[in-house]
Amino acid sequence: PERIHTLEANLAYTHPKKKVVISLTAYKSWAYNLIRLSNPDEKLFYYFTGESIPVYINIGTLRYEGIELEGKYSLSKHWQLDNSFTLQNAQQDVFEGTLKQATGIPQMMVKTGILYKGIQNGVNLGFFHSYFSQVTPLNKYDIDGDHLHPFPKNYNPNPNAYHYVSLHIGVDVRTFFDINNMPSTTFSIFVQNALNQTIYYADYNKSEVNSVAGRGRRGVYGRLAVKF
Repeated sequence: PERIHTLEANLAYTHPKKKVVISLTAYKSWAYNLIRLSNPDEKLFYYFTGESIPVYINIGTLRYEGIELEGKYSLSKHWQLDNSFTLQNAQQDVFEGTLKQATGIPQMMVKTGILYKGIQNGVNLGFFHSYFSQVTPLNKYDIDGDHLHPFPKNYNPNPNAYHYVSLHIGVDVRTFFDINNMPSTTFSIFVQNALNQTIYYADYNKSEVNSVAGRGRRGVYGRLAVKF
């Protein structure tokens, strides 16, 4: 099995009336015996099979460290603001060198959410925005070392930083129109990737192409629920 050791420190503050909650976390982790496919430069490539077929082996280490700041602020009994900021750094030891930021995890992530809950009018609103920084493209690093490689093929756009925005609107119809003699009815609309961003991920496992499709383009979903 893979093994991991983690050192973590956390500092948190909660307002007496819970209007403000803030948490700061710093961490550092070491992962050992990483499971991945062998390559021709490694003797174990032929050990089990006797031919040029890669096998899954335990090799290499991964070190990553970072900080995370989270906060919640209740603007009123109806409005709440959620925020988080993450900054991390990763280094992976492989057969021919050390790869920096070659895990597919963005080095920086910023997330903001605004929530509204209308108890009297039956309206619930949510706005969520996430920013993900660019990951290391495979045409700069590959899984074998810090050098260029004939692969990957540039079939798709390289992974870039992107903004991911989602919206949610929910209405309790009975409460909103003040109709007491009707079944409980709720209607909601959910929008994913509202900015219609083109999102691709780096495929570090195979590294045959420069990127693979990540999340879908803009999607709009509706839901009507009636309880009798």
